[in-house]
Amino acid sequence: MEDSPELITGAKRVAYRHQTGTKNNSNTMNQSELEGLIRRVMREELGTMITQIKGEIRQETLDSVQPQLQELNKEYDTLKRLTNDLIRRTNQLEADKCQMQKEIDQLKQDRNDDQQYARKQFLIISGVPPRANEDTYAVVQQVIGKLGVQVREWEVSAAHRLPKRPNGDEPIILKIHNLRTKELILKKSRELKLTADIFGGNKETKLFIDMQLTQNNKMLLRMAREKLFNIGYRFVWVRSDKHSKK
Repeated sequence: MEDSPELITGAKRVAYRHQTGTKNNSNTMNQSELEGLIRRVMREELGTMITQIKGEIRQETLDSVQPQLQELNKEYDTLKRLTNDLIRRTNQLEADKCQMQKEIDQLKQDRNDDQQYARKQFLIISGVPPRANEDTYAVVQQVIGKLGVQVREWEVSAAHRLPKRPNGDEPIILKIHNLRTKELILKKSRELKLTADIFGGNKETKLFIDMQLTQNNKMLLRMAREKLFNIGYRFVWVRSDKHSKK
């Protein structure tokens, strides 16, 4: 490989300076010293050229990628703006979802309240053993009479058996027009605790008189009983459409 003109020229220039200096000192340079000098000069010049070439290559590289970097910055800013907009919309959707859920829950509660209000005159008597050709009105009057509550005939406008439950019981539903009388019947039933033997049934079978509840309120009462029984309460019931405990 031939030496570049720049390297040769630089080497000659240094060698000339050195020779000039040695003449003044009345000294001569042999062949070996001259070759060593040329090598040093070539290394110096080569290092300078390499540094210069690296700088030029680095600048050319930066110049070539600068437009790409600018385009990437634009795309990044666009993505960042879109991401922030997406986050804002997501937060708004979440807030709307929460608001809609509140409104749905309120509608469900209102519907449940309306259904319960429509049942405010109804009572359910459980534990009375069914008899062939029975008169449910007479059975109801007998139960209420055992409680010591005076009920006029017109106050009970409906009384009939409900479908059989999984436990075999066939409850009686009745409609009481006088709400005070209804509350009195509920109160007396909790105090006296009648059993089925008054109708020829098992003395161990208790008679229960409860309000007719919606499915939601039934579930709530069941959950309340399970929780309160576990912490020592003996009785849990509903009074005036509200849960009570003792």
